[in-house]
Amino acid sequence: MKQNLTASLQAIYDLELTLGNVVARVNDSGPLPLVVVFKEPIHRARIESATKIEPPLKWYSVGAFAGYVSEDTGQSVQGPAPAIADATEEIRRKLAPNLQAIYDLELSLGNSLDRIEEPAGDRCPFAVIFKSPMHKGKIESALSLPPSVKWWECRDSHYPIQGGYACEETHHAIAGPLR
Repeated sequence: MKQNLTASLQAIYDLELTLGNVVARVNDSGPLPLVVVFKEPIHRARIESATKIEPPLKWYSVGAFAGYVSEDTGQSVQGPAPAIADATEEIRRKLAPNLQAIYDLELSLGNSLDRIEEPAGDRCPFAVIFKSPMHKGKIESALSLPPSVKWWECRDSHYPIQGGYACEETHHAIAGPLR
């Protein structure tokens, strides 16, 4: 590598190698921050049990990739995002409790997960995105939603056209495309 990882990312890099993960590619050319991409998903649970993760280091998961990024340098160590099926336990652990019933109902109605975004923009630390539109009518007739859970829609073509529910307390969201 032409550039050096920050000490906290180097510790994660070393642990991934120890756990048998293999580097797929390194992007360290030009003015862009150093990005190390592993072939397999990052061993998040093992890393967080062995290493203290604190700012400026944080976990992120967007689209097909997930890993750790240093917010001060922009450097990251990442791998493919874990399969959605493998993420169910993490969703249940992380998603705001007042959105859990919506999540469970959507799954029971046959909706399937598209992705998890962590963070999902500047103001949303955790979002669960479904492949199909949310069942808004069924959700609101079947569940007693707390006042802090509000329906929202984004129709700005610069972003995914979607709608869902957001928790005003935690700023977590659960959404799907709008038809």
